[in-house]
Amino acid sequence: MAMHCLSCEHPKRDGLDRALAAGISNAEVGRRYGLTPKAIGRHANNHLSPALGVVVETERTKALLGRVEDLVARTETILGVAEASGKAQLALSAVREMRESLKLLEQVTGELRPEGTTVQVLNVQTSDEWVAIRGVMLDALAPFPEARAAVAHALAGGDPQPIKVLQAGVISPYRPEEPLGGPWAPPEED
Repeated sequence: MAMHCLSCEHPKRDGLDRALAAGISNAEVGRRYGLTPKAIGRHANNHLSPALGVVVETERTKALLGRVEDLVARTETILGVAEASGKAQLALSAVREMRESLKLLEQVTGELRPEGTTVQVLNVQTSDEWVAIRGVMLDALAPFPEARAAVAHALAGGDPQPIKVLQAGVISPYRPEEPLGGPWAPPEED
């Protein structure tokens, strides 16, 4: 008999999942929510969405960004006061702090990358996985020619206007045995 996941059934599952995604230990999460570390571990391994980790990290980054922006604003205020009062030593200290605060802000926002950091660009539309997924989607939509044409058009980055025309019945739906025509078809070569 299959076991039920106590974590999935927990009334505070959202908080439990967020705690796991934030990196809190299974033992601590179990203590907070009245479950065993083993149950929490099974849940984390089998049911926790990887997308939740991205959401939690994004929230953490936004919170950090807010704190760094506050620090920059406070440093600017101190610098302004030091300059207005003619306190050169305090002004120089504030300038140094401002420089470090701006570096930190640029790192948090991703504007400044440490030396030696490379940026990889992945064109998802040409990946083997995407080509396979796209094919499966379009094959699954074969019994629904209007939906298939709309999805194919949207995946190609087309203008939504022809889809509205298609839905209004002004043009005939896509048929796999015929070339795709209509206002979104590529221009014919001479």
